[in-house]
Amino acid sequence: NRLEELKDIQWLTVQPKKLKTNLEELLTSMTAMVSSVKNYHSYGAVKTNIENYLKMIPFINELKSEALKDRHWKDMVKILDLTMTWNNMADLTLRDIWDQVDNFKKNENVLRDIMINAQGEKALEEFLKQISEQWKVYQLELIDYQKKWKVIKSWDDLFTKSKENLSNILSMKLSPYFKAFEAETLSWEDKLNRIINIFDIWIDVQRRWVYLEGIFTSSTDIAQLLPNESQKFQSVANEFVGLLKKVEKSPLVLDVIAIPNVQKLLERLADSLTKIQKALGEYLERQRAAFPR
Repeated sequence: NRLEELKDIQWLTVQPKKLKTNLEELLTSMTAMVSSVKNYHSYGAVKTNIENYLKMIPFINELKSEALKDRHWKDMVKILDLTMTWNNMADLTLRDIWDQVDNFKKNENVLRDIMINAQGEKALEEFLKQISEQWKVYQLELIDYQKKWKVIKSWDDLFTKSKENLSNILSMKLSPYFKAFEAETLSWEDKLNRIINIFDIWIDVQRRWVYLEGIFTSSTDIAQLLPNESQKFQSVANEFVGLLKKVEKSPLVLDVIAIPNVQKLLERLADSLTKIQKALGEYLERQRAAFPR
């Protein structure tokens, strides 16, 4: 009766370690039975079944692995030519598993390949999970500038993490288990490349903006002598300050790279600031030539 109760356990609730203990206890109790009982044919059959079930514990352990996903079960169902019941693990019992012992043995090599693939895929899945958990909380470090704005500080860690993750993704793409995670991996590859590209431009824009802001706001003479450049700079500054305010509101890196057209905006600002700085440099050079020391 106890063995029948074990067979009716829902597969999703099976605990291999506990199952092993229960089977060992059953075997011990059978061994302790009187000799007259042991002479019955049914005794030997039941004892043999329990011993065979105990031998299956390592396999049961692998079947219960977290690495084994629905897609792996479907592969097994197809290879073993099992009934539709096997397509829904919620309907499976331990009896269904034990009844397939001969089928499992017959297809042991194929099943082993499926389980090896599952373990390999689990490693990639864990890596992608780590990337996701890391970046969904990664915030830019901000510092006060001129007591009016907050600008981005400390880029090194941002670029180091991005490049490390991209390097790992490159290795991941060479893995034989990559296909199952191709879409998610390519999505992260795109995000990481955007992080690098966007903030590479941002560094340049912020550096030029800080430099020119100090010149145009501290010197009314420069603003009067270069009215066009001063006006252009003010326009650029307004747009960049608008970006800085968005970052201050939500400094999460993934939120920043999701700002609509942020890379194109930064590229345009970088181009404008470069031209303004060039015009300023040429003006200062003319002044030095006109009034040599």
